[in-house]
Amino acid sequence: MALGGELHILHVKQGNSIFDTEESSQLLEELFSYGSERGGLVHASCGGNVLKTIRRFIREERITNLVLGEPPADSNFNGENGIDSFRQIMPYLMIHILERDPIAEEVI
Repeated sequence: MALGGELHILHVKQGNSIFDTEESSQLLEELFSYGSERGGLVHASCGGNVLKTIRRFIREERITNLVLGEPPADSNFNGENGIDSFRQIMPYLMIHILERDPIAEEVI
């Protein structure tokens, strides 16, 4: 990377398996392809609490910049127990949130 950092791509699935749907394998294949094209490392994890899994990963890998897609308005990623808690717990963390594409959401 230009600044000497590493690119980590983390896919976290709530539940007991990252392969709980037919689309899971295809998604992971696309992530691995995307990551390898950019010289990054792809990680996949599952668990009961997605936010805690992300926080643990940030600490373990010493992540300093986090890029997230904007979470849905009704998700548990919003508010003081969600993304805002990252800022309180990890004030050094630069958080970048990419806005959702309304056209892409209609396709889903």
